[in-house]
Amino acid sequence: MKKILITGLFFMFFIPSSISAKNDFEEFKKMQSMEYGGYKDTVSKGFKKYKKELKQSFTEYKKQASKVWGKKDAVMPDKKVWVQYRDGMRERNIVDFEKGEVSIEIAVTSMEAKDKDKIAEKIKTAVENTINAKPDERSIIEIAKK
Repeated sequence: MKKILITGLFFMFFIPSSISAKNDFEEFKKMQSMEYGGYKDTVSKGFKKYKKELKQSFTEYKKQASKVWGKKDAVMPDKKVWVQYRDGMRERNIVDFEKGEVSIEIAVTSMEAKDKDKIAEKIKTAVENTINAKPDERSIIEIAKK
C-alpha cells in the first residue's frame, strides 16, 4: 500500500510539473524565435541601407576624382591598391601592395605646367604630406561627403 501511495504521489506531483516545464520551454523557444526574427530583420535592413549608402559614396567619390583626373585616370581603391586623394583631389597617393609600388601624383593646370619651379614645389609638398600624414580614420562615406 505504501508503495502504491508513493507511486501515486510521484505521478501526481512530478509528471504535471514536467509537462508544464515542457510547455514553458516550448513557449520560451517560440518567444526567442520571434525576437530573433525581429532582430534579424532590423539588422538586415540596416545592412542593406549601409551597402546602398556605401555604393553611392563610392560613385560620388569617383565623380569628384574624375573632375580633376579625368574619367579614365580616376583611380579608386580596391583590395590590393590603396588610394588617398588630398588638396581638393589634386594630389594623390597610390600604393599597390601586390606590385610593391608607391606613386605620389599631382594634377596641374596647363598654366601651372609651364612653371617648373612651381611643379617641383608641389611635388615636394605632396611627398612631405605623404610622409607626415596621419591615418585617415574616416569611412569612405564621410570622405565622399566632404
